Amino acid sequence: VDVGDKVGMGPAAWLVRQGQGTVVGLAAPCGIASGKGTTKPITSQVDESLPTPFPLLVHVSQLVGQVTRTTSMIFDLGQQVTFSVSSVGPDNYTVAVFNPDYEEHPLAITPVSGRIAALREIAIPDDERNATGYLPAGSEHASLGNDTATTIAGG
Repeated sequence: VDVGDKVGMGPAAWLVRQGQGTVVGLAAPCGIASGKGTTKPITSQVDESLPTPFPLLVHVSQLVGQVTRTTSMIFDLGQQVTFSVSSVGPDNYTVAVFNPDYEEHPLAITPVSGRIAALREIAIPDDERNATGYLPAGSEHASLGNDTATTIAGG
């Protein structure tokens, strides 16, 4: 049993692993912070994060993150890139890797269990990198780096 923060004398959230399953218990409805979100209409602003109308409580976010990292991850690529995994057949996956920053980051695909039998890059043309408007205003001169076997360019 893993326990999150405490409320009064008892746990605010807990995680119980039984057999092949996991149960997350919460002492708050849906694990959402009351009154901490935004009530104004959500609009998109340049270079600003969208407001969160219903933020998860910190301890709930940590427990849910712990469960999803340990139960649903097939590959680990670290914290500096984002990625999406699609199954395209038995033991065959496509891993789309994204670098949302405006600088080069290390790239290493590590299996969480098992091994990688083969790895093949699907090249995507990057001719538009030099086009006007590819990078947002204020970032036009960013050094995005290069895509190599061990690095991924930004942008």
